[in-house]
Amino acid sequence: MRKKTSMITILTVLFLVAASYAAAHPPTSIELDYSRDDGILGIWIGHVVGNTSSHFIEEVEVKVGGREAAELRYASQGDRSGERIVVTIGRFAPGTRIEVKAECNRSGNMTGVLVVE
Repeated sequence: MRKKTSMITILTVLFLVAASYAAAHPPTSIELDYSRDDGILGIWIGHVVGNTSSHFIEEVEVKVGGREAAELRYASQGDRSGERIVVTIGRFAPGTRIEVKAECNRSGNMTGVLVVE
């Protein structure tokens, strides 16, 4: 009987740990739109969550030409399907590389890249 109880306890703990990891996930997509005329970068980060105050995009880092242009931190997510951000980063010449890294507060990150046309 004691072995059976121990086995059930172990399986229950493993199930709960696996379930918590399944609920934590990195962003699924990053879409970038840059206006050379205005120097404005539009960012859409796809990250579907059930509760926007406990599971959200916590940090967004924007680099232009390898240098940090903006670092944004959040305590919740604006929408259950993801986060929309608009940031003024300045005007850049064609060929300039813009990189955006989004990090989930629970697990994982994703990077999106746009090259100015």
